[in-house]
Amino acid sequence: MAVAMKRPGPIALEPVLEKGLAAARDLEHGQLERLDEPAYRKVQSTMVGFFVSREEVVVAAPDADFYLKLARAKGTAVDRAFFEAYKETYPDGVWPAYIRAQTDYSGCRVFDGKTLTGLYGAWTAFQKSYPGQYGEAAQKELAGIEEALESTCACGGEDGVRKELEAFVKAFPGSPVAAKAAARLQTIENHTSGIRFHCTPR
Repeated sequence: MAVAMKRPGPIALEPVLEKGLAAARDLEHGQLERLDEPAYRKVQSTMVGFFVSREEVVVAAPDADFYLKLARAKGTAVDRAFFEAYKETYPDGVWPAYIRAQTDYSGCRVFDGKTLTGLYGAWTAFQKSYPGQYGEAAQKELAGIEEALESTCACGGEDGVRKELEAFVKAFPGSPVAAKAAARLQTIENHTSGIRFHCTPR
């Protein structure tokens, strides 16, 4: 990262992020918890541009603010587009905008007619504009939104869930995600959705 930041002119940030994400996966899958305190502090300082913590819950995730600033200063057009969408998805840190944290490791899903639908639109637009770029990372974000769309733990009431599902059906006609949203709307009509409104994590 330090070498990349010192290079003159624009730099492609996708390979930089990929290396960071690979290291983060290793840290989250056991390495971070096994480190002694000096090694842990060293890893935190080495993982520039990442939140690294093992307090309460193990986290190693990109810092959206850091990468968006870097993309605007030294990145390419695709880098700026990706990290604009990433910042929109993670406005306040490691929690996506569609999850309201309720404990250190879990939270309810935000259904408000705009958040999930808007973010899904941002990521599908990114993929359409830059096919093949940041492919794995962009697909991961879309998968996370689709998973949230099927959550049974809604932060708000039934009206918000209806609005979000209806928004998906309208925004992405003919797509698999719209079909799933329409089917879920039907389960609400039938009172078989299993959704817990105003829910708290179990």
